[in-house]
Amino acid sequence: MEVDNLCGYFDAMKVIQRTIPSMLIVVCGFLPGCWQLECDSPMPALLRDLRATEGWWSQGCPPPEDFRRQPSKEADSPELSGRMRSRFPPGSDAMAMERYLQAEGFQISSPCGKRAPRVHQAHFHQEGCPYPMNAKIAWERAEDGKLAWIKTHVSYKYP
Repeated sequence: MEVDNLCGYFDAMKVIQRTIPSMLIVVCGFLPGCWQLECDSPMPALLRDLRATEGWWSQGCPPPEDFRRQPSKEADSPELSGRMRSRFPPGSDAMAMERYLQAEGFQISSPCGKRAPRVHQAHFHQEGCPYPMNAKIAWERAEDGKLAWIKTHVSYKYP
């Protein structure tokens, strides 16, 4: 008699072990962001395996006078800058780089306005995943349409 009760107990445990994960999957399906492993903006190959950068970010704009006197350094991602400069070295066609970045999912803007009208920025932003990435690439387009310089910044948002 005791063996029958023990077998019944183990059968009930098997049912519970199979039911709980199924219930969690169903419940989680109705909660926004629950178990979401994929970001809403897929990571382009250009941005894979990058570390976050330290320092302040100028957006490529000339820094205000008070920043020039401070000892802090401007953020720059050595990996991302290296990738960009190997593909688009100074003197490259700036419009070709813009088209490439837009095809990779970046949004293009002119962050400095009248202060530096030739400075442009590309911004890539993710949402909806555990550690979404923000990547920014700033550059100056010279009068002849060529690329003068590139600066980059990478950050991750922690939940």
